[in-house]
Amino acid sequence: MASAHKVTLVAGDPAGIGPELTIRLLGAERLPAAGVTLVSDAGMLHAAGKALAGVSPEMERTVARFRGRLGREVGFVQTASRADVRVRGAWSDRNRDFVIEALKTGVRRCVSGRERLVTGPSDKRAFLGLGLKAAGHTEFLQAEVGGDEPLMLFDAGRLRVAILTRHIPLSEVSGHVTFARLRRSAMLARAYVDRVEEAGWEQERPIVVAALDPHCGEWGAISRMDLGVAGWVRRLGSRGVPVTGPVSGDALFARARLEHAAVLSWYHDQGMIPIKMAAFGKAVNVTLGLSVERYSPAHGVAYDIAWKGAAEAGSFRRALLLASK
Repeated sequence: MASAHKVTLVAGDPAGIGPELTIRLLGAERLPAAGVTLVSDAGMLHAAGKALAGVSPEMERTVARFRGRLGREVGFVQTASRADVRVRGAWSDRNRDFVIEALKTGVRRCVSGRERLVTGPSDKRAFLGLGLKAAGHTEFLQAEVGGDEPLMLFDAGRLRVAILTRHIPLSEVSGHVTFARLRRSAMLARAYVDRVEEAGWEQERPIVVAALDPHCGEWGAISRMDLGVAGWVRRLGSRGVPVTGPVSGDALFARARLEHAAVLSWYHDQGMIPIKMAAFGKAVNVTLGLSVERYSPAHGVAYDIAWKGAAEAGSFRRALLLASK
């Protein structure tokens, strides 16, 4: 059995569902993981708890457990920046400093590798304000710690999908994928699966590469891109990397749950549509390949239900459990 890992958690956008998810998660009857430190604003947490406690008696008990654990069973780091709790259910520039400071504090705690980072959902406008192009948590982390290109992997248990590119136009995808990127992505995905499944390289299920073009490009009739990828896959196999493909995307994902340890998809929507259809409430976004390993729920800020007691913490809970594994 793997030993527990320490975790630093940040709630994300104060105006979204992050505060409620944090309270639900850390105020559950049984604390999902030990060794958790929350980086946040006590004033925001108090206001969110007050708003949520009136939703139901069960929620009131959850809030009470959360408050009783904070600073005791759950470590707490107060940010210098304060969240603006007057804004609920909408983005506010006034919350950017708090969101970014909490993240930077979390990164500093985790950059040594002794802790892993769990992040609640944040509005991309928090990162765009820093001048980051196509910004999200992944791009922010890479800008903070440097290093090689990170891999974004979505873990839904029986289905895992890593994405070879991220937030770029579809017309640019084929130019961004090289043999070196495919090899690095396959190695990162394999190492992650081996750790979370406590298995070894000898397990039979390989990593599978999705095809870029319909029907794998009809092996040259439509496009020759997937023929080249097939050659890359053979080279990886000759080097002992358990990877197969390419396999046509229209048939791949129904089989992937049983036959493959993870899928390497080419672009954002090719991987995200099947993940969200199969496991919207439990998928976890994992950032691999940087000096900070980060986990987050695979959904957004959900402004429409923020601070109303309607958020479901399943994906956030799995993020914490995977990070602590």
